[in-house]
Amino acid sequence: MGGADEAIVGGTHAVQVNPAGLAQASVPMAQMGLGLVSPAGTFDLNNVVLYPLQDGTVFALSQFSGFYSGYSDTSIVGSAALPLDTARNLTFGLNLKYLLLSNPANSTEGAGRGFGLDMGFMYNLRDAQGVLASFGLTIKDLSSAIRFSNTGEDSVTRTFVLGAAYDAIADTRVELDADFVDQTLGPTNLRDEFNLGAERFFQDRNFSARVGYQNMFQPEGVFTLGGGYHPAQPFEITYALGLSADLKQVSNFLTFVYRLDDWNKNHTEKTDTGGEITLGNAPPSEPEATPTPATHEARPVSGPASRKMTVAVSLPALSAGGGQTTSITFPGAHPDDITAWELLIKGVDGKIYRKIDGTGKPFSAIDWDGTDDQGKGLPSGMYQVALRTFNAAGGLLSDDSTLVQIVGARTHFGLSVNVPYLSLARGKAHAPLVFTPDPGGSFDAQSWDFQVRDAQTRQVVYERKGRLRIPPQIKWNGRTAQAVPAADGPYECLLSAVDKLGNSLQADPVAVTLRSAPPVLSLDAEDHWVDFSKNPKFKFKLSAEDSLGLEGWSVKLLDYDGNVLKTFLGQAGAPAQVVWDGKTDAADMVAGGTFVRAQFTAQDPAGNSAKSDEFPVQVEAPAPTGQSLSLNLTTVYFKDGDDGLTPEAKKELQKAAVSIKPYLDKSLFFLKGYTASAEAGDQLTLSYDRADSVREYLLKVLAVPADKVVALGYADREALKDANGDEPADKQRRVTITLYTQP
Repeated sequence: MGGADEAIVGGTHAVQVNPAGLAQASVPMAQMGLGLVSPAGTFDLNNVVLYPLQDGTVFALSQFSGFYSGYSDTSIVGSAALPLDTARNLTFGLNLKYLLLSNPANSTEGAGRGFGLDMGFMYNLRDAQGVLASFGLTIKDLSSAIRFSNTGEDSVTRTFVLGAAYDAIADTRVELDADFVDQTLGPTNLRDEFNLGAERFFQDRNFSARVGYQNMFQPEGVFTLGGGYHPAQPFEITYALGLSADLKQVSNFLTFVYRLDDWNKNHTEKTDTGGEITLGNAPPSEPEATPTPATHEARPVSGPASRKMTVAVSLPALSAGGGQTTSITFPGAHPDDITAWELLIKGVDGKIYRKIDGTGKPFSAIDWDGTDDQGKGLPSGMYQVALRTFNAAGGLLSDDSTLVQIVGARTHFGLSVNVPYLSLARGKAHAPLVFTPDPGGSFDAQSWDFQVRDAQTRQVVYERKGRLRIPPQIKWNGRTAQAVPAADGPYECLLSAVDKLGNSLQADPVAVTLRSAPPVLSLDAEDHWVDFSKNPKFKFKLSAEDSLGLEGWSVKLLDYDGNVLKTFLGQAGAPAQVVWDGKTDAADMVAGGTFVRAQFTAQDPAGNSAKSDEFPVQVEAPAPTGQSLSLNLTTVYFKDGDDGLTPEAKKELQKAAVSIKPYLDKSLFFLKGYTASAEAGDQLTLSYDRADSVREYLLKVLAVPADKVVALGYADREALKDANGDEPADKQRRVTITLYTQP
């Protein structure tokens, strides 16, 4: 659509005003336009490259420059247009523009830069004979602004363009545009415009003539006259002359358009000189036709094909070379003015893999087995089946297509999972399970179904379905279709599908196990006391229960302050026992009197972990030999289950300190803590805590070095007895202080 002078120069107007018009292009093309306005001396230059894709989307890159007295402006435009329906009657387009303005002489504004955006829609109204009329809506400079180097930023005035074209008259096109300026953005010199133009083709559309009037209802209107040459070659030349109403201004526009039909073209075309024409092994439905080879290398490029023909396939997908064929049919009317036709099988890259052409009307059906011109099966993918028809002068009458998919033969159909175990316990890293389909070919399918079922009851607990394409990954978070956690136990996961050819596919079941309960662990030993001078090997006993087994385990030996002394590690199942030789991880012998807490930790393959109860071990500290004096200084007592010193106990220790002081420089103190047999809980730890309480108090009162005081936990060992048996419990809850002096 557009004014007469602009419309005559082919794609220029479609890019400048309505980008949706780009979608009318069926082949790649390049265009260069030149304009000269006198006596002002204004010169215009534009270059456009169009490239349509198989699905009807068209991309363009354009440059428009105007050179005026002392300054210039340039627009770099990236455009995209795409059809919104399968018949490609409704199209949508966008222009993204980069604007550059030079600094006019004696201007304070400075040079300008900015971005702009145009948006447009176009609709073609058709009947059985082709396009009757076209309608367009464009919002030009929808969001455009120019920032000047000296004066800040200005918005570009927005314009709404309504256009209509009438094509029902043979070889004639009438156009009308109405441009409405958006006055809400501020003052502007632009005014509303109305443009009218008509174009007529002659001699089988080889020549055209154009007349029009721009800016009707305004005194500065412009009359336009033009003509075009459209030979049966891949180029066009058009010219337009504009005369202002007062005859004081003359505009000249020259455009050269070149079609790039040969891009990605298969030059190994098959030529049939007689007999039947077929795209496979099956004969056509009208074998009496004997076509003559025809080559249609060029088409007129002004506007779309004049009519629409339907192309259909009996099978939308087939296996290349697998014995299947699809019947390509052309239902609907075949007008008498069709004198030649060609059928092309093209890939998504535009490459032609199979071509057949002939004279007269197309056959009503042609069978194709998915092979190329050399009889080789085409690789998997989507292909375009395109029919083009021509009149006696080689003019393009129709250009229509449909899609067919080639599905490669499958070598297998499988399913795998990242890990076969899943825990629903909070914070576990293995959830969810990730399944990866291996379709052995294309992921495209008519439908697919993923199920998780109980391995024992065969009941389906979770299901996910889809169409068109098998997903590259399927996840399951261990919950049922009702979004509640599934019960622990074994499950089977199955994937089935129906491919594009209607074949049923079934993957082997994948076994997974749901387990959220942690392992059950226990740690024991042969005794709670060890004297490494007499027993160099101390054995810890391990027990672990988990239906999945263990993925890793450790036994750590910690001192009283929580520091790690020794670590035992392993993978898979834990051993029945670990043996400690009294050495630390640093290979040093553990000091006598050290109180050790052993802990067993394990993790199963589902990520569940557990810790055993701590097992306390007291490392014995043998009394020194060769001493000159061994003195039992005192005994302090404790309340039931308590390790704190009573006031009486502190007084007793203070009295003992008086007799201790003379021996501090060469003495060693042994503090032995005890419990009554009836005290609850971990008696060994309680007895050591009591000894340590006395130790801390003595260090404070006497300021004796820490290495001179040894605390030992003896629990209920060495119980006190009298003539009637064990003494009362309050006597058993004690700590004894023994002083050893060295000679």
